[in-house]
Amino acid sequence: MADLSKSGITSGATFTNTMLSNLYDCLTGTTAYDNISVSKYSYLNAGGATGSEGYGIRNNSGTMQLKNNDGSWEQFLAGVQSVSGSQYAIVWNDGGSFGADDEFFYNTARKDFGVGDTGGNGNNTFISMSDTDGQVALNSVGFVSLGDGDGESNGTYVSCDDLNEVIRFQNEGTMFIGDDDWVGFGTQTHMEVNDTNQQISCSTALGVIVSGLAGGQAVVTKVSPGAEPLAGYTSYLSLPIFTLWFLMSLNLPTSTTLSSFLPTNA
Repeated sequence: MADLSKSGITSGATFTNTMLSNLYDCLTGTTAYDNISVSKYSYLNAGGATGSEGYGIRNNSGTMQLKNNDGSWEQFLAGVQSVSGSQYAIVWNDGGSFGADDEFFYNTARKDFGVGDTGGNGNNTFISMSDTDGQVALNSVGFVSLGDGDGESNGTYVSCDDLNEVIRFQNEGTMFIGDDDWVGFGTQTHMEVNDTNQQISCSTALGVIVSGLAGGQAVVTKVSPGAEPLAGYTSYLSLPIFTLWFLMSLNLPTSTTLSSFLPTNA
């Protein structure tokens, strides 16, 4: 390759076919040249519009700028721009420069995403998900809240306080625990806490066990006529919830049975 020059072109010289061919080669890229000097220009526009209103490349008093269609004139970035971090690391704006970290990543091969202390080098606080494994993890050795924990709206949330070993389900409406959905699947065993109606209710086929009474007794409510006693429990009750609460409040000795409280058809 050689530099493109005007050697041999003088005043009054004839514009030859060779010169026209060289010009064509330069403009179309048919022939490669080492250096092409375009020294006296302000705009190199494309698409028809010219000047500042158009788009392309411009020389702004020595500062080279670029503009896309419907964009704005921006300076070329200095130096060679390369992606920061290792493979799968997500790149962010770090004070005007590219930043990346191995603990903020998206693995396109496995559909894995993670941010935080995923490597277990600190307090093990991180969020991660994997479509390959079908798992989503929200991990913390401190406090985690999911929902409206700050009470900005209705204050419905679930929280886990690992330091104080407290898990809280906060809801001023209705909360279900167990199989309350997907009718036809499972046995529909669940518990409902209804703050609006001020009720706690359970749905079960074989009974509800209330254990850990002061006297070491256990109460099993009978919900299915003719149901066999559960292993280890001999007392079946068909009593209102108030009666059950009353029985639970009694400080019964271990030797006392609950048969005297049973209805005759139990």
